[in-house]
Amino acid sequence: MGRELDLFCRRYNAIVGPSTRQYYKNRPFKVNKPDFLSSHLSIESVPGVEIHLDQESFVALVEHVAWVNDLRKNPVSQHNAYQYGMNARAADIVEQHENECLKRQKSPALKDAYERYQMLLNLVE
Repeated sequence: MGRELDLFCRRYNAIVGPSTRQYYKNRPFKVNKPDFLSSHLSIESVPGVEIHLDQESFVALVEHVAWVNDLRKNPVSQHNAYQYGMNARAADIVEQHENECLKRQKSPALKDAYERYQMLLNLVE
């Protein structure tokens, strides 16, 4: 994520660093037989991140997220196709990329495999 983080920081003039805040996510137990424990959740602590932006950069980021969401909801509208030069396929690509990013963050093995794949691609370039 180093290159993407650098690009984000340059694009939005952002400062990103660790936070003292912790977040808690529920992870389901994987139990072979149905019993009392299988209905409970384990709680995992995830470290937080602080992002500092000036107001103009924050507004630009919010507008970009709104644009992506609008594109996803109305991929074939004339307004989107004309103004942004995008179509339904572009919205599918954005959604697929976001889903893949979430899957990589949830699975360390998948994240490691993806990073190795990216390294191999960079070697051939």
